[in-house]
Amino acid sequence: MNNLLNEIDCFLSNSNYSEATKTGYKNNLIIFAKSIADKIDSTLENIHLLKIYDVYDSDDNFVFFRPLNVILLNSFFNSNIDKGYYVLKGYRDALAAFFAYLERNYNFPNLMNEIDFDLSELKPKNKKTTILSNHNILKLIHYIVSESENLERDILLFSLFIMTGSRLSEIANIKVKDINWEENTILVPKTKHNKSKIITLKSGFAKDIQKYCLTHNIDSDNNLFNLSKWQIRQLFYSYLEKANLPKVTVHSLRHSFATTMVESGANITEVQQLLGHADVITTKGYVQSNITRNKNIKIKENEDIYSYVRKKMK
Repeated sequence: MNNLLNEIDCFLSNSNYSEATKTGYKNNLIIFAKSIADKIDSTLENIHLLKIYDVYDSDDNFVFFRPLNVILLNSFFNSNIDKGYYVLKGYRDALAAFFAYLERNYNFPNLMNEIDFDLSELKPKNKKTTILSNHNILKLIHYIVSESENLERDILLFSLFIMTGSRLSEIANIKVKDINWEENTILVPKTKHNKSKIITLKSGFAKDIQKYCLTHNIDSDNNLFNLSKWQIRQLFYSYLEKANLPKVTVHSLRHSFATTMVESGANITEVQQLLGHADVITTKGYVQSNITRNKNIKIKENEDIYSYVRKKMK
């Protein structure tokens, strides 16, 4: 086994994690390494997990080294408890993956299986996600139509969120080449769970996207929307503010989609498949049945908005 910094690099270089996950793990493991260095009064470069403690005999002669033990691991978590659940969870996930690697490669004890620190006690209680009602979504569309400086793009963008329940990362990363104009589908090569999925669009919607791409000369290898996730969030928040709507997250549109689908008669397992959830219990948590809606109510102003949007998209 090499020194700790080298082992961290070996662990990450031999893993199949995304680059973002590798970066997060490395940052958290370096924080852990620094805490050990402080505890044993050593330099970061000299930390070796098999040589943490010096053992001396009664005559003060060095005898041997002792490896890292669970005491230092518990101490690390307890000394960072003020950072809160999510930071500690990041530490735990990085260390769990790292010690599993050490166990596989060196038969080093997986100390994460021995710690007394209970992270679950710090987990915050789940808060119900605030979502937009159908009426508020129509109000949002109205303000996009009246305030947008790039109407075609913004209508397409937020229509995809509202009509498909897709994740922010999925919409932001759509490439033109992954859109099937005839089948009305979009391929997502890699979802949050490293799987591929197909987004099904409403009839004819892919043709509207195709017209948009042709009008704006968007090549097949390019992203459909030249916007980062941060830019999409800021755009969304600006429309919410202009429409005087609650400041919900873009992710809450997935909850609105799930709720509307179920209230329209869709089976919960169908909604689960559309959202890409591994567990139907997760999907059930997305459905809010006690929110006031305008189901089956036709409002002239709303019909006028949709009529205007359809004309602009032709």
